[in-house]
Amino acid sequence: MVAVGVLAAVSLFACSTPERRTGDVEDIRGSGELRVATRPGFRTARRAGGGDDGEAAILSELASRIGVGVVWIEAERHDQVLQMVRDGLADIGVNRFSPASLLQGGIRGTVAVDWVEDLLVAGRNSPFDGFGSVSGATVHIHRSGVTASLRSFLDEEGLTVEEVPEEVPIEEMLRRVRTGRYDLTIVDSITAEREQAARRMEIIGPVAELRAVVWAVREDS
Repeated sequence: MVAVGVLAAVSLFACSTPERRTGDVEDIRGSGELRVATRPGFRTARRAGGGDDGEAAILSELASRIGVGVVWIEAERHDQVLQMVRDGLADIGVNRFSPASLLQGGIRGTVAVDWVEDLLVAGRNSPFDGFGSVSGATVHIHRSGVTASLRSFLDEEGLTVEEVPEEVPIEEMLRRVRTGRYDLTIVDSITAEREQAARRMEIIGPVAELRAVVWAVREDS
């Protein structure tokens, strides 16, 4: 009936369309699986011991407590994750969301699973060494990651925003910053500090106050 433990199954959103289900925990138990929609690159980050690995461990523990397996459904685009949850194609959405980013119809955030700062970062050999040196530079970021408050902050610093296609993983954005293709990007402090520890990135500074990281679920779930 219900599987015990964690099933390390992986589904690709591009390959098949999951069954639509919009029920609660009892329906998840009945199905035998917890469907988790993730951002592009999530699996790659986990294999490399990245910042998403902690979230994967918490989700696996949650599924084990419910008595079901985890089905990872990696979206092709960052901006698909919320819609997959809203449409019942997934039960939980994972994309380093903040509570403020989930104030939209039919979706709400869970309790905090982590706390981070969003940081402006540059490549190790870049000419930038602080906010005083970045005016006129370009920040590359996904459209789904640009909030009104962030745009206001970047305008104040004299920074231009250039949108990155939503299918480009965070890891690839960072690689492009490291190689000089992009001037700057914005990542959470866990990711930024890991890159800095590997001597691959320079942290310019925070673009917002400390915030919670939450998962997205349906309001009526």
